[in-house]
Amino acid sequence: MVCHPQPSPPLTLGDLRRSTVQFLKRIGFERGQRIWLKLSWDLPLDLAPDWECYLRKGQRIPKHRVLQGTITHLGFKLRRCRPKGKRRNRTRWVPDGPVYQDGWKWVYRWSQQGATVSFYPNQPQAGISNLDVKRCRCLFYEIDDASFKEQKARLRRLCRTLKVKPAAALFSGNKSLHVYFRISHDLEPEDWIRLNRKLCIVQNADPQICNLGRAMRLPGMLRRSVVDGELSRPKMIKVMSTFGESYSAMDFEAKLDSTGLFPYGLDDARWRQWFKLRLKASAGEAVDPNAALLEAPRPAQARATSTGSSYRLRPVSRVHHAHRRDSTPLIECLTQDDAALIRQGVPEGFRHLSGYKLACNLVGTAGFLERENARYYPAPEALFRDYCARCSPPLDALEADLIWADANRGFRQPSRSEASIRKTVDYYYGIAHSNPYAQAAQTDDSVAHPELKTLIRTVRHKVKTAHDAL
Repeated sequence: MVCHPQPSPPLTLGDLRRSTVQFLKRIGFERGQRIWLKLSWDLPLDLAPDWECYLRKGQRIPKHRVLQGTITHLGFKLRRCRPKGKRRNRTRWVPDGPVYQDGWKWVYRWSQQGATVSFYPNQPQAGISNLDVKRCRCLFYEIDDASFKEQKARLRRLCRTLKVKPAAALFSGNKSLHVYFRISHDLEPEDWIRLNRKLCIVQNADPQICNLGRAMRLPGMLRRSVVDGELSRPKMIKVMSTFGESYSAMDFEAKLDSTGLFPYGLDDARWRQWFKLRLKASAGEAVDPNAALLEAPRPAQARATSTGSSYRLRPVSRVHHAHRRDSTPLIECLTQDDAALIRQGVPEGFRHLSGYKLACNLVGTAGFLERENARYYPAPEALFRDYCARCSPPLDALEADLIWADANRGFRQPSRSEASIRKTVDYYYGIAHSNPYAQAAQTDDSVAHPELKTLIRTVRHKVKTAHDAL
């Protein structure tokens, strides 16, 4: 039977409630089981009801409302949670608020007013972070960059070629189709990541969906937007189809592998390369993201060992972020993927996740260089701001501040190995002392700071003039 979900919008409040209950049952939630929900306000604050906010640089930012509950025959019973410090770099949420016996009705009323109601499909236990996910019972995907008609065609093609049926397919209330597949047993987090990434690749879906702690819109709720400065008419987040099928992880992965896209498996490196090429394809470049999946692995090469005396880092009393002739460009100490983010930015839909990854890697790399007493330039935040400016559309200052603040909250590791970063520092220190202008002449010209660009042009002119004179 070919999966062909047809719209069947519920008309009454009872129908909406039943659609929520049936949906949660189809994707693996059972009565008495824990469920986490999140309420957020994504619309202009002047249209918000009585919503808690916090101040950041004089601007009011709406807080998320996190709720913990249990599944009931009416939907779920909920209780408000509050943050109680951090543990292992993740926020601890503890129940500390009123109990809503009919939690479904309570969150539905908030969705009527314009709030976004989300749930966590991967059933986290002690919080809502990736580390809180211990068991996974469903795979899911969402496509943001295709028409609704094209999304339905992709789903029908998937069901026909792989002979599978989704546990549920729902309309997000805007333009997206959210599709869930039920797994018949608990999945380990690392297995879920691999399987969901493969499903995402097969459907060319949004890569950011492959996140253990991902929150998704809850069906049966309402969705509103802003039209001419006012709240629009509500649209239903409706279940379009449900099926009772479930699959073992082995069988489902075998079906995905039958597409021929994973002849060499799917490790983190291949996934990152596919993600990178997909970003380029989304930006209009003529590249095929699947080329990263079909390339044969390169034979392992033995690391070259140095037999001569190596350069020792010179002791310095402080780190200089300004350009000096024995400084190392910070961008050269990052991975190629991070450097590409700084030089090119990313389109809308990828800005926040890629920005947070880049910010964490910048903080970790700069911290390592400082512990090594190695000079570098410019300041890591300057490179992060370059990334924000090159995104399409650019990230505004407030969003950039929030991402940068989150990245600085804990200890971060550099994205490259410490040994390779030391070699980069050695290289730039060596050429700087062999030729006072050589390092500046070879500096990457992608940094969008006028003063630094002027310095680079001046030094390159001096080098060229001296060479011509000889």
